[in-house]
Amino acid sequence: MIIGLYGPRDTKHGHRPTFVHDHSVTILRDGEVVTSLPLERITGIKHDNTIESHLLDILEKYIEDEDNIIFAVANSFVGSSFISENGNLRIEPNGEISVTEELIPAMVHWYPNGLVRREAEGYIVAHEIAHISCALAFLGKFPEESLLVHIDGGASFSANSFWYHKKNQISLIEYGWGELHELICNFNVNPLVRTILSHDSWQHLSIPGKLMGYASYGTPSVEIIRWLSDNDWFKWMDDKSENDIEKVRSMISNEFHPLEKFDLNEKILMDICASIQLAFENAVVEKISKLKENLGAKHLIYTGGGALNILVNSSIENNCKFDSIFIPPCTNDSGMSLGAATWVDYKKHGEPRNVISPFLVRTNNEKPTTMDHIDDVIEMLLQGDVIGICNGAGEIGPRALGHRSIIARMDSIEIRKHVSESIKNREWYRPLAPIMCEDAAKKVLPQALESPLAQYMLGSWIVPEEWREAFAGVIHIDGSVRAQVVAASDEDNVWIHQLLSRLWRKHGVPGLINTSFNQMGEPILYDNNLAESAGKKLKLQGVVVDGSLHRY
Repeated sequence: MIIGLYGPRDTKHGHRPTFVHDHSVTILRDGEVVTSLPLERITGIKHDNTIESHLLDILEKYIEDEDNIIFAVANSFVGSSFISENGNLRIEPNGEISVTEELIPAMVHWYPNGLVRREAEGYIVAHEIAHISCALAFLGKFPEESLLVHIDGGASFSANSFWYHKKNQISLIEYGWGELHELICNFNVNPLVRTILSHDSWQHLSIPGKLMGYASYGTPSVEIIRWLSDNDWFKWMDDKSENDIEKVRSMISNEFHPLEKFDLNEKILMDICASIQLAFENAVVEKISKLKENLGAKHLIYTGGGALNILVNSSIENNCKFDSIFIPPCTNDSGMSLGAATWVDYKKHGEPRNVISPFLVRTNNEKPTTMDHIDDVIEMLLQGDVIGICNGAGEIGPRALGHRSIIARMDSIEIRKHVSESIKNREWYRPLAPIMCEDAAKKVLPQALESPLAQYMLGSWIVPEEWREAFAGVIHIDGSVRAQVVAASDEDNVWIHQLLSRLWRKHGVPGLINTSFNQMGEPILYDNNLAESAGKKLKLQGVVVDGSLHRY
């Protein structure tokens, strides 16, 4: 049994994660994923980073006395050791740490009852490789001549790393803390962005998604990008200082347009955020394009938190012209333990892995999903009801893909506002996304159907004019949508595919609003047994649990 673990101890600064977030554990038995558990789903605390307090209790549910245990620990720039809260499990590197594809041996001191030691093997997996290997879990093997990319806020010794896969071997091209790090940090820790969005520093993990939504209302310009760069992207600004805030307001007023205050309705602020988005997009596309040309790479595997930026993803797809692109659904740190476990398993056995689905958050409470109530759900949706879905195992990663979703009609701006702003308590500028079956996408959004990014809602596509009314509740201000397309061949998403197919064939409805089953600031719903109470709390009209409809 391989136990993948992401749990480096964070530094303490305030009440929310500072550097380390999204602790998780993955259990592999005979090469198969038994479960992959983001800690936040278990505790209900968003981005929870206290697995040292929970791991041993979790392992008790999965480990047998006769199991031979291998710990695969993904590290971080803040450290490479794991120590449980009670000290009964200690995993420490037995050698120098570096950015490498090799496994770094670790010493394991494990006393399950605090008295008797249990033998176990241990390895440290570089954070960079854990990101890359997370994709391997879904692909089975890397295509030949693949460029492997990780772009994140911070790994072990880098913010970005680039690898090349050829003849079943990967080699490190380069890594470090370069320009991409500066630009990606403008999405999550930049004080000017925090001031514009009225966020505190502890909310940095939610800022990238909000910045993308808000930036779509602006118009980027070379002039603004140059001004931002000349002023060091305002990293010197103290967003808690009234003097600094007033100074920056005056600078914006003098340079561009009179600004009375930092108001989200101000066009110049939208333009600044759009320019920050474009600067990051241009830098990533330029870097990947150069490496593709230099290496002759045919395929791209793209991972890390930076790969959640759908505008960048679509720009890479449109401009870099790879034969194929793959981004895993848990491309951010939520996939760390899965990546670590997968890499140790791969290095130990050297064979292609079984391809997995994203529905890995298993609780043992799931039941076979019935199809009996799909038509009843359709009837409720058509009359404008909002419904929660909790079928089977949950999705790994930050986005709902049909198992832990809130769904509703997507042709109504009023329903969109109700779902996004009333039920989810999201900001007005944040769009919702549609979910579609492939037959509808073939007719309505063919460019998404042809893109691998649509499988996990990781790309952006323009809606044809004649269909925009049908997408009124999910379309961005620029006419694009972040669609998920569900294939008929997806054996793990049969229920939602059946629902979408019937809506399209019988009623001409091309898709639905699809957002995660949670309220803002909370993790995606974990346990099926909690679905009904969660639906009532959110004031939904019904919840589907393992295919069974429960009306309120």
